[in-house]
This record gives sequence, C-alpha cells and structure tokens, in this order.
Amino acid sequence: MCKKPTKEKEEEEEEEEEGEEGQKKRKKKKSKQRREKKRKKRKKKERGSL
Repeated sequence: MCKKPTKEKEEEEEEEEEGEEGQKKRKKKKSKQRREKKRKKRKKKERGSL
C-alpha cells in the first residue's frame, strides 16, 4: 500500500557507507517508523469501532 522499497534500499545503502553514524540514524528511523505504525493501527481500530 504505502511501501517504497526502492527509496528505502537507497537510503540503507547510503547509511551503511556512513558506518556508525548511519547505524544510529537507522535505529532512530526504525523506532520512529514503529511508532507511526502503532499509531495508525490504533486510529484504524478507533475508526472501526465508531
């Protein structure tokens, strides 16, 4: 649905080249994405129950 595999792959490759700094960024990004996912799921549930 809202997946952009090509863009994500490009970003991952760039971050891998950066080394440690890239890893920190990736961790932050992943936790942010997880939060977004949970929020969307919760919103969907609320909308379904209304």
